[in-house]
Amino acid sequence: MDWIPAISTTSLFALAIYLFRNLLTTRLTNAVKHEYDQKLEEIKADLQARDKELESLKTTALSGLNHRQMVIYEKRVEAAQTLWDATIQISGGKPVSEIMCSVKTDVVSEQIGENTELQEFFKIIANLVDIEKMSKVDADSIRPFVSESAWSYFEAYRSIIWHSITQAKLFEKGIGNKLLKTDKMIKLIKTALPHYSDDIDLHDLKAYVLLDELKEKILNEIRLMLSGPEDDELSVKRASEIIKQARKLNAQPVA
Repeated sequence: MDWIPAISTTSLFALAIYLFRNLLTTRLTNAVKHEYDQKLEEIKADLQARDKELESLKTTALSGLNHRQMVIYEKRVEAAQTLWDATIQISGGKPVSEIMCSVKTDVVSEQIGENTELQEFFKIIANLVDIEKMSKVDADSIRPFVSESAWSYFEAYRSIIWHSITQAKLFEKGIGNKLLKTDKMIKLIKTALPHYSDDIDLHDLKAYVLLDELKEKILNEIRLMLSGPEDDELSVKRASEIIKQARKLNAQPVA
């Protein structure tokens, strides 16, 4: 029976190994789980910190965007006021335009060089306007904040009135109509108010009376500009053509 103690010892040793292995496994499992839980908490904390950082960046960006939009809108409101003020000031030249639209410029141009009485007559007409007052408001400085449509109608309105005043001034000095091209002015009006093209052809320079409608166009475009919607593609294209014709009219040499 010598082998019985040996078996007992072996069995006890095996049992001890088994129990130790289970204990070791349990401890290793708990240790790994603890480490895993710690890492998981660290990852969660890191993600939460990143979320807060992203939210902060988002809030800052939106706040900056809102601020920029507010600044731009305030600039647009100021520009709208300046544009309308400039329109009112330029309207001071409208009486000259209305008189000049009834003048047979070709006939006057032939006689003006030698007719001092006629020159005096146009001097009176030219002096109906306060040119310094008309130029007091600097509208060009606010153009970046004005819609293309609003600016194009303003440009047309301004160009036509100044054309009339320039023509009166030239007649006052005894200079004929050779320096000014009225056909360019008529083309500008047709571009700005195409629905009046036939009437303009029929009534020749009576087209000057359409200045009131151009002024109303400016006011309507200012209202649209402040209400929010941007110019559509067609409006931008039309505005570009109006400005182009106005520049051609303004580019004429004046003595």
